[in-house]
Parts: sequence; structure tokens; C-alpha cells
Amino acid sequence: MSGRKIEEKDSQGLVSSLCQRDIFSEATHWNPDFDQEAFKKNDITSYIQQGKHDEIRDMIRNGHSINLPDEYGDPPLVTAMNFGTLETALLLLQLGANPNVATLKSPPSYLCDHVLKQVDKIPQIVLLLSYGADPFENSYEFNSAITEQRLLHLLVYFYWQKIYPQDHSALPPKPNSVSELNNLVLTFPLLQISGIMSLFHGNLLSLTTPIEHIAPPLQKRLLREFVDFITN
Repeated sequence: MSGRKIEEKDSQGLVSSLCQRDIFSEATHWNPDFDQEAFKKNDITSYIQQGKHDEIRDMIRNGHSINLPDEYGDPPLVTAMNFGTLETALLLLQLGANPNVATLKSPPSYLCDHVLKQVDKIPQIVLLLSYGADPFENSYEFNSAITEQRLLHLLVYFYWQKIYPQDHSALPPKPNSVSELNNLVLTFPLLQISGIMSLFHGNLLSLTTPIEHIAPPLQKRLLREFVDFITN
């Protein structure tokens, strides 16, 4: 796969374009035109944290934007992933939440964190990918995962692409329940992922060690494929 790496000089403009589209055209806590009082009257955050699905559905039906960030810049899907349950995150995705949503921090940093960056469990990552999250779009999240040494994310992206090619010729159906999500997760070689994580102690920098010196023979080809995946 080509085009994953971004020139440093372009990164600031890319971050800006990623964060300013879609959700951040609606509101952010640093926007001087943001109506804080109106937002509080429609706060969906507490319903997400309490798992009140009927109330969440009612709010969306009544016009609350499913991608509207809270006062900290977190859209509902990010809140569900951090403070809710998989069931609630799944509900939001079924109701139309943007699977490529991001959190935009206030000035002067303007840091943009893709929702994929803000999860740390395989079922969460797979759920987002199954609903259309794209870590390779403009290479931003993919490069971020490399820079931040997020080996688990990179392994899941690697296997997702091996199982479900980017041409979308074999994409799985979107899970409609946590049970279906669990079945999807089980299509991944979880023992191999765990083994590679243990082999490198979760540290991507360990991949600079010659594979022949650290990998059992059966894993050498797989590890070379993975190294090629993150370096080419």
C-alpha cells in the first residue's frame, strides 16, 4: 500500500482539514459562537454514560446531532467508547454516528485525535472498522499509530486488511449486536496478535531488531509482512 507516509510540512494542514470538516463545522467548545446553554439542554453525555438507549434514540429523533461535540470537544461516539459500553457505541453507529469522528482540542494546540486513537481494545477497534472507520484515509491515523508506537492498533489494521481487502470485495456485514461483534473479532488470529505483542513487549521500536534473531521460524514470514505493511 502506497501513500501512507505524510510529509511533515503537510501534516498541519492535513490535521486542520480532518478536524474542521463534518463534526467541527457544527460546534466546538472553543468556538466563540458556540451556544453553551443550548447545548446543556440537549446534553447526551449523561445518557451515554448511564446506558439509557431509549433516551438517546429520542434525542436523535428530536433533532440532536449525533456528531455534536461536547464542551471538551468529544463527540458522542468518543464518549461512548471512553465512558460507556460497546452496546451504546454500537447503538450510536447504527443511528448514524460518523465512524471517523475526531476530538479537536482547543487552541493553541488544535490536536486532532481520531476516535480509533482513543480506544485500546480489539473489539472497540474492530467495531469501528466494521462501520467504516478508515485509518488509512490521508494516512493520518495510520501514521499517528506508528509515531505513537500503538502496536495493537497496527496489528489489527494489518490483519483487517489481510482478511478484508481494501477493494471492499469481502467486507463483513456490520454487526448488529455485541454477540455478532464478538463473532467478527474471532475471525482474527488473536493468539498471533497476542504472541507478537508479547514478543515485542508492545514496543514497535523492537521491530528494528533483525527478525531472524527474535522470531520462531514459522513467524518470520508473517513478521516480515507486518514490517513491510508499516514501512512501505
